[in-house]
Amino acid sequence: MPWLIGIDEAGYGPNLGPFLMTSVACRVPDRLRDGDLWEPLRTAVRRRGERADGRFLVEDSKRIYSPARGLRDLETGVLAALPFCRPEGAPSLAAFVDGICPTANEELRAEPWYTGATAVPTVTEAEKLRVCANRFAEASRACGVTWGAVRSIVVCPTRFNALLDRWDNKSVVMGLGLVELVRAAHSRARWVSRSASSSISKGAATFTPRCCRTPSRTES
Repeated sequence: MPWLIGIDEAGYGPNLGPFLMTSVACRVPDRLRDGDLWEPLRTAVRRRGERADGRFLVEDSKRIYSPARGLRDLETGVLAALPFCRPEGAPSLAAFVDGICPTANEELRAEPWYTGATAVPTVTEAEKLRVCANRFAEASRACGVTWGAVRSIVVCPTRFNALLDRWDNKSVVMGLGLVELVRAAHSRARWVSRSASSSISKGAATFTPRCCRTPSRTES
């Protein structure tokens, strides 16, 4: 059964906010190796423009969120799809960051705008999240999709600019992030493959990103 890894970034060249990269990995049956999971997961997810029928939206964030529409649809989709998410108890943003990027809190807390105290979820009802998460888990099990690591790296402006000053190339930051995300996905994939009882309900494995290490010239 092949593994698929999706990676995206935001904040490339930050001024105030951080640079982020996130990867999501899943193991799929051979028949789904082309990566198109819309049809297999359609009982749980929908695209913008489709009827609101209890499935949650999965779409480019710029098409889901706007100040007028608010965060509800975007937040619901993110939290319902994360295998380690527990809607009960409204954990803090800091606890949420610990789950997907364990080493990010220290760097983020140095930023004047960040406290980590915001409750998560911010606007979505816990019951709605439970229903959506269970629906997504059942759809994944039904089509044989096993979710692996969900990992992010966070590079705040001070470190981003230091790397840029040293290497004079923005792609160094992205390259280092890519290496660490793939490494995390590979580590998790090996763990899942060894576990006879692996399922979507398992939490993500602990991993400490090392994206801030100094690259060698051959890596740049």
